[in-house]
Amino acid sequence: MFRRLLLFFVVLPVVIINGATETYIRFDLIRDQHSYASHPVQLARNDVIRQAVISRRLSRIRTPMNSSFDMLINSGAFSGTGQYFALVQVGTPARPFVLVIDTGSDLTWIKCKNTTSPETEPVGHRFDARKSRTFRPITCSSPLCKMDLPFSLTECTEPTNPCLYDYVYADGSKALGHFATEGMTINLSTGKRAKLRGIKIGCTSVSAGTAFAKADGVLGLGYSKTSFAASATHLFGGKFSYCLVDHLSPRTETNYLVFGNRSSEDTTALTYVDLSMEPPLAPFYSIQVQGISVGEVLLDIKEKTWKPRSGGGVIVDSGTSLTVLTRYAYKAVTKAYDDVLVNVEKVEVEPFEFCYNWTTPPAVVIPPFSIHFAGVGGVGTVKFTPPEKSYIISVADGVKCLGFMETPWPASSTIGNIMQQNHLWEFDVANRKLGFKPSPCSKK
Repeated sequence: MFRRLLLFFVVLPVVIINGATETYIRFDLIRDQHSYASHPVQLARNDVIRQAVISRRLSRIRTPMNSSFDMLINSGAFSGTGQYFALVQVGTPARPFVLVIDTGSDLTWIKCKNTTSPETEPVGHRFDARKSRTFRPITCSSPLCKMDLPFSLTECTEPTNPCLYDYVYADGSKALGHFATEGMTINLSTGKRAKLRGIKIGCTSVSAGTAFAKADGVLGLGYSKTSFAASATHLFGGKFSYCLVDHLSPRTETNYLVFGNRSSEDTTALTYVDLSMEPPLAPFYSIQVQGISVGEVLLDIKEKTWKPRSGGGVIVDSGTSLTVLTRYAYKAVTKAYDDVLVNVEKVEVEPFEFCYNWTTPPAVVIPPFSIHFAGVGGVGTVKFTPPEKSYIISVADGVKCLGFMETPWPASSTIGNIMQQNHLWEFDVANRKLGFKPSPCSKK
């Protein structure tokens, strides 16, 4: 399947990045071509697991180049996931790998050859580090391993041994391997190709579980000084952006993950809010929320829900499908919509709490859902109003549910990728701003 896609790549000279240019670079975000197997019920269950991972990690935390590149982005709904994938060229010579794009992770890793996996896990690409001329293991005795790399282990019986990591997920899925530096080949906006040197990656030798069974690894877009996002934005314009196509759109619908400045046409009329990459919510990207409205009514939600230092806060996460709200916000939002739909027949669809018979669309007007962000510098209010399909979601023929999940307090709330779809999102990490605007997200 992926081999057919690769026929479209043109072999061009590779340029080593070592100076300023007027280009940007781009990663292709691709769609898995498997038969459609995704279901909102499974997405919701996956989100419960992911939210546990996020909450667990945050609970521990609480105690220059004017260029760009891009990647094609595509929904993974047809692979049975709610994830979005990027096609990434790794190693020398470069080989293609399909990685989940994840703003909630600052660890980039790929499955390496001789991976031990359950027999039920589909066989995908495996990276053979021995065949790459640019693969350099990071030693366990290095300051980088001891101080900076996420999830590195303290085990170091010999100073020249590799720096190990053990990334364990709440559902039992895990990735265990060792850290290294490696090269990535990227497509510049000029049509040339370039080699990024010294990118820190994980070489996963053991993987188990279903969290990333449909991918060859993860492209970590979370922000830390060793993350791929930090390295790429430092070289290319200080920002990255993506536009997520509808997760149930036709398989041919694609777009790009861009590092650097998109065209002025793409970024015209972006609305900006402050973006935080600091504790207690780092490496996640957090934004300051002032409230939520349903229709013209600003809901009565405790202010601490939106305050990171009070146990709350809001993050933007490409790896979570649904929007997850802490208890105070969840109760207020679902009550507001359930009151509107009070005369519509209820349907039980676990793990959703509010589902309705939509065989005949109800004769009610669904009020719009809006999140009120604080403006840049905390001045004013900016409203984000997604399309109705992003919060009243179809889970089966003739059945729709409120597309929100509840997480216990204290915890951060999460704006998931379904709520983000059909919008362009620009993460301007250099200036600590998040820009967004409605967009069809079609590839140009």
